[in-house]
Amino acid sequence: MKERLEQLLNIRPGEWRDLLTLWVFNSLIWTGLALGESVAETLFLKRVGVDLLPYMFILCSLVAIPLSLVFHEMQQRFGKIELSAILVGAAVASLGLCLTVIERGWMVFDLPIGFPFLYVLQNALATLLGAHFSILIASQFTTLDAKRLVPLILSGSVAGAMAGGVVVSLAAERFGVVNLLYLWMVLLAVALLWFMLFCRHRFAAPVGVEERETTPKYAVESWLERFWYEARAVLDSPLLLLLAASTLFMTISRYFIEYQYSEIFGAHFHDEVELATFFGRFTIISNVVALVFQSLITSRMIQWLGVSNANLFYPISTFLAFLGTTVSYTLWPGVYARFNQEGFRRAVFQPVSNLFYNAIPAKRRARSIAFNESIVIPVGSILAGALLIGVQSRPLAFSAVSLLICALWIALTWGQREVYSKSLLDLLKRSLIERFTHEEKDLGTLDPQTQVLVIEAMKDPNDDVAELAADLLIKFGSTTARLALLRQAATARPSLQKILLRKLSAFPSPDTKSFLLRCLASEDESVRLTTLQTLIRYPHDEEIRMRVSEFLESPDVRQQAAAAAAVIRGGDLVQMMKALLILQRLTFSKDPKEIILGIQTLGETRDERFWVNLRTYLSSPQPELRLAAMRSMDLMIQAGEVVEHLEILYRLLKDKVREIRALAIRIIGRVHHRQSIPHLIDALSDPSPRNRRLALEALSTYGAEVIPDLLMVIDDPQATLHGQLGAVRLLTLSQEPSIRQKLTSFGMQKIRTIFELKIDEGVVRTELPQPQAEFMAMVLAEKVQDLTRVVLALVAPEQNQAARTLFKSLYSANQESMSNAIEVLQTMGEGTLIYHLLPILEGLSFKQITDYGSRVFGIPRPDGRQVLGRHLKSLDQDIKEAAIYTVAAVGLTELTPAIRKIKETDIKTPSLQEVCDWALDQLGKAGLFSAPTAAMTP
Repeated sequence: MKERLEQLLNIRPGEWRDLLTLWVFNSLIWTGLALGESVAETLFLKRVGVDLLPYMFILCSLVAIPLSLVFHEMQQRFGKIELSAILVGAAVASLGLCLTVIERGWMVFDLPIGFPFLYVLQNALATLLGAHFSILIASQFTTLDAKRLVPLILSGSVAGAMAGGVVVSLAAERFGVVNLLYLWMVLLAVALLWFMLFCRHRFAAPVGVEERETTPKYAVESWLERFWYEARAVLDSPLLLLLAASTLFMTISRYFIEYQYSEIFGAHFHDEVELATFFGRFTIISNVVALVFQSLITSRMIQWLGVSNANLFYPISTFLAFLGTTVSYTLWPGVYARFNQEGFRRAVFQPVSNLFYNAIPAKRRARSIAFNESIVIPVGSILAGALLIGVQSRPLAFSAVSLLICALWIALTWGQREVYSKSLLDLLKRSLIERFTHEEKDLGTLDPQTQVLVIEAMKDPNDDVAELAADLLIKFGSTTARLALLRQAATARPSLQKILLRKLSAFPSPDTKSFLLRCLASEDESVRLTTLQTLIRYPHDEEIRMRVSEFLESPDVRQQAAAAAAVIRGGDLVQMMKALLILQRLTFSKDPKEIILGIQTLGETRDERFWVNLRTYLSSPQPELRLAAMRSMDLMIQAGEVVEHLEILYRLLKDKVREIRALAIRIIGRVHHRQSIPHLIDALSDPSPRNRRLALEALSTYGAEVIPDLLMVIDDPQATLHGQLGAVRLLTLSQEPSIRQKLTSFGMQKIRTIFELKIDEGVVRTELPQPQAEFMAMVLAEKVQDLTRVVLALVAPEQNQAARTLFKSLYSANQESMSNAIEVLQTMGEGTLIYHLLPILEGLSFKQITDYGSRVFGIPRPDGRQVLGRHLKSLDQDIKEAAIYTVAAVGLTELTPAIRKIKETDIKTPSLQEVCDWALDQLGKAGLFSAPTAAMTP
């Protein structure tokens, strides 16, 4: 029974205690709030009148502003437990004061002020207690757990409202409507006691310490200055701005609809007790429906549609309520309007709205919520009251304004979806290291005192410190900083001079030229060599050419090579002839090191005329020569055609050296040639992730020309997963309906395969002996992850920078990051695909995955022998090898003929042959051992 209930409510073992204690506490709070709402509304409508209701909306807002500011200040000063106790204690004291005013019958302008006081107090407590405890409960779970558990816990608000309705309907006539306020005080006291005894440990977790903010920088400023500070913070964040706007439209719509059904009920029910009894019975029936809806539908709707899509439900239902009262201003449209306000708002809107704040960093959640509660809701209430005062006597204008406001709210909520996804992605990327690494910081110009300190740091014996000081002077120093840097460099140690040569050569000037020429005369050979290498790309004049040409006669072959490259780029005819002879001698040398030096020097010239001289080395059996030739060729090629070299480059795509393959892909990608497409598609399966990315970027330049070849890749059963992943990422760029349909069909096929492999993994882990079958289970799990990446590429293509973060976060040990990544995927496209992937992404048990696969895809559950037998025929070599190994490790001798057949058939795969030989040897030993045993068996 317990297992069925866990499966029905999506609760996992070990979560019951916290779930039940928080549910009871939330129910007690909302029982009192529901009771107080019914009593306050009944007494106000019957003893004050509905005509003053718009003024009460404005008064409630004016009272809420200072209360919310005080609440915000208390959030900064008190912990969660202390603040909760203070709020409930203040609520009990305020109710006692209100009862005193009502019993003494105090009047102002012939109005009994006790009932408006009660109405304002009830609204304030509903806002403060409801918001505080709802957000407090939601913040105790990660997003992944919150999506399952918070809707269930917050269903206590519906159950509490239902209990409050029972009390009002049964006790209003017997004890009087006013006396029910004493019961509200008792419920608040019981809730506080329950919280301190049973819930306190849950809120004492370290997360509570993390989310308590330090005193903000404006702590000593006035509340008005704080208001402008928070307003600017909201305006700077698109998500916070949209949340504030959505809250504004929700508030106006809420008070419009409340006025409508209050007027309808006030006119229909003439007696105070009759109206209170109706409120009680209505609350019972409506909240039974809402409780079932929230417990069984809300959490699943959030998981199926995602938070941003589920957020559309309540605005649409509110629009329907306005439409109903526009058509017929009678009891039943009023009943639906109140059900939308009391039922759907608590069963759907509040859980979804609370989860929306998961896209905001933890330290900003409380502040953004406080901003909405303290500023947006009061402003919305005042606007609603003012509009109601203007249109309450004109029905047509009333209906038109209400429908227009609700339509704008729906449009805003629809546009909020994309901003929510981007905010979640930003949250996934945010970490302390990344923030300091990637944020742009405008340092301006160094002040004189700091510049002097940085110049002195150039004398530091640590080269890293001196290099950092040089960078600061170059980027942020004044006009005199570079001159000071040159003076320091002239007398610096050789190791630092070599660093400064590369940096200062980027700023040609007479002073830089003088520094370079002095370095050419340095006594340190390494400094002279670095200077020559720097002068290859430095602008030449007559003096530089003459000084460099002197090194053509240097006894150091490295200096000769560097001088030759510089002379070829900027020397005269005689100098160039000497340089060419040096390069010829190096490239035809018997010493491999000199040959590599000559090849590198050819590349440094950046002269495309020397391509033909590299051709011989591109096909050399020595990998170091091939690599040097490829690096030089990469330096030479800018925009020229290399069609004559394509065949050699195609062959180098299969080279054993990863760097050579990368250079070949990069060079081929610069030449737009139709025959290069199949070779680049093959490069999508390269073992190196960097090379696969280069091939993907090269293919993306071909546009629609490459689509037929890519479609063949995703249809090829023998294509590698990396190849199909690259093909999918490119095909998702197309907006053709036929291609989108093809990709969706491909994605569904891969999802079915994912479930088959996941079910097989569960069978291997549960039915086959461990640890002999562990290798097979591990291989299947890796294939599931690879296939999942392929399907996710359909939802979040790789060309979107956000996808890189998603792929990392989906398998993160951080549950918050993982669940946020899932939430982003639910709002980024193919909803059907991500819906079917959720059981895999959320890490459900093998039993649940098996049940889902059987129900949705009709996949039968195999036994262990069937799993191994099927994978012995797999086209995937890794799975086939793992299956052969597992058959031998487990000792399934009856599958020996199948392994012999594989050995005879797949003779071109050395690794498979080795596994088959080992497996046959192991199975042979197992057969010899089991034969006597079989003979002894009667």
